[in-house]
Amino acid sequence: MQIKLGERLQSLKLLAGLAALLKNPGSLDSVLAIGANVKDSPMAEQMARHLLENPDFA
Repeated sequence: MQIKLGERLQSLKLLAGLAALLKNPGSLDSVLAIGANVKDSPMAEQMARHLLENPDFA
């Protein structure tokens, strides 16, 4: 079994950013933290594909 520590760390950072956003929804820092954790990730690629396939969301 291969442990993907990088992906797990990124997931934990994303979760921390989401928790901070829920505590303070008006915080731009929380939004930026989430964006930084999603950047260059498989999730970002999937989101981009989804937006390209469904332009009504953009």
